[in-house]
Amino acid sequence: GLENLPPSFRNTAPDGKLQADTRGNLVIQQEIRLLFDYFLAGTGEEPLETITARIRAYIGHQLPEPAATQANQLLDAYLALLNGLATIDRPDTAKDFDPETIARHLQWVSELRRTYLPHDVADAFFGEDEAYDRYTLGKLSILKNAQLSAEEKSQQIASVESQLPEDLQRFLQRSQQ
Repeated sequence: GLENLPPSFRNTAPDGKLQADTRGNLVIQQEIRLLFDYFLAGTGEEPLETITARIRAYIGHQLPEPAATQANQLLDAYLALLNGLATIDRPDTAKDFDPETIARHLQWVSELRRTYLPHDVADAFFGEDEAYDRYTLGKLSILKNAQLSAEEKSQQIASVESQLPEDLQRFLQRSQQ
């Protein structure tokens, strides 16, 4: 699947990875989504059918059975999810930038992900993103609350931050330094 890539892929390597466990089953991890997204970045340079065939060829080259079949099934579900997400209305942040509107939108996206993907796959693919979204939304709600003092806001933000996975907490600490 790496032959004759579009020019924008020159000097790049696929993000993510595909891995099979000792029984030959696909290991469910975020890396799969990263790999799919790497190839899908060529949308606009190649037809979707070519990109899909490219991903399938890459899967077939990287994985044994039954992991290859499982990865192809996930690819189909992921593509269906992307089509489903393309049909939803996104909040207009210029006028709908309130925590409740954003929370409803994020909840809808989360539910849609779990409609198209098995729950364990949706958690692996999007769990960190959704945790960060919850943190950001919580922080926004706290900052917009005029009834809280600066000290109370700081305490509540620290509480919301402590609910993040450790990797995201470390990322935030590094970015704030």
